Amino acid sequence: MLQRVIIKGFKSIKTMDLELRPLNILIGANGAGKSNLISFFKMLNEMMAGRLQQYIPHSAPQNVTEGNYGDENQREHQNKQIK
Repeated sequence: MLQRVIIKGFKSIKTMDLELRPLNILIGANGAGKSNLISFFKMLNEMMAGRLQQYIPHSAPQNVTEGNYGDENQREHQNKQIK
């Protein structure tokens, strides 16, 4: 069983040294990083199973656009395609 995890620079988690027990309960305010901690363990699970490449596209934000657009109509069209 995994007993200790040290996380540095994962999403909103700058540095975390976490001792794990048989039962772990996450309690914290909104925005404290609970979901990011769970996301870390999902990523770790995919890495251990050799499926990290499949995990990465699913963890990326869905409404992010990249690139340099010449005009607003082109940007609006691109945003509709992504959603």
